Amino acid sequence: MTTPGLEERLRAARERLAAARLLEAHDLADRAIAEARAAGVLGVLTALTARELGLAGATAELERALEVYPEDTPAADRIDGWVAVAEDADLGRRWREADRAWSRAIEAATETPERLAGLALSRGAGLLRHGRTEDALPHLQAATGAEDSAIALAACLLVSGLCLAAGDLDGSQEQASRAQNLAASRHNWLAHAAATVDLSEVLVRTEGLEPALGVVEEALALCRQRGDPGALLLARVHELRATNVPR
Repeated sequence: MTTPGLEERLRAARERLAAARLLEAHDLADRAIAEARAAGVLGVLTALTARELGLAGATAELERALEVYPEDTPAADRIDGWVAVAEDADLGRRWREADRAWSRAIEAATETPERLAGLALSRGAGLLRHGRTEDALPHLQAATGAEDSAIALAACLLVSGLCLAAGDLDGSQEQASRAQNLAASRHNWLAHAAATVDLSEVLVRTEGLEPALGVVEEALALCRQRGDPGALLLARVHELRATNVPR
C-alpha cells in the first residue's frame, strides 16, 4: 500500500528505468523507497521498484508484500511482482518456488488474455532454458493462440522446433507454416527464414530433397524481393544441395 504522492514517484521511477534513464530513476526511487521504509509502508509497488533497482533483499521483500497486500494492489502490479519473484527463483533453480510464483502471476492475469499469453510464452521459454522441455511445451502451445502476432510467432517457432526434435513432423509442419504466415504479415524475414528451415526439414524427412529445396528457394526469392538478403535461407540451400538424402 502506498500514498498517492509516493505511488506517483515510484511509477515515474519505473518508467525511467524502462526507458534506460537510470540516473533519473535512481534519484526518484531511492528517496521514495527510503521514505516508504521509514514510514513502514511496505507496498508491492515499493518492493517491486526496489527489486528493479537491484537493491539487496528486494525480492524477499516483494514476496512478503504480495502476500500481505493481494487485494488492494492493481492487477498489473501483482502480475509484475509475481513474475519478478518467479524469474529470480528460476535463476536460482528453485523450481518449486518458481512454479508457485508463475502460478500466482497467471492467476492474477486471468482477466487479461494478452498478459496470459505473454506469461505463457515467458514461462515456456524459461523452462526451455533450464532443459525442462516437457514442462515448457503446454505453456508454449497455449501462447501460439495469442492475438498479439509477435507472441504467437515466437511461440509457433519454439513449438515447431520442439515438435521437430521429438519427431512430431505433422506438429512441426503445422506450427512452421503458421509461423511463416505470421512472420510475413509482420515483415519479419529472419523469423520467416527460421520457420522455412523447420518446414524444409519436415519435407526432407517426408518427401525428399527436391521439395525441401523448392520451399527454401521460394522463401529466399520472397525475402530478396522484400529487400532482405536471406542469409539463413541461402545457407540452408547450400546445406541441402551438399546433402545426399535418400528418397
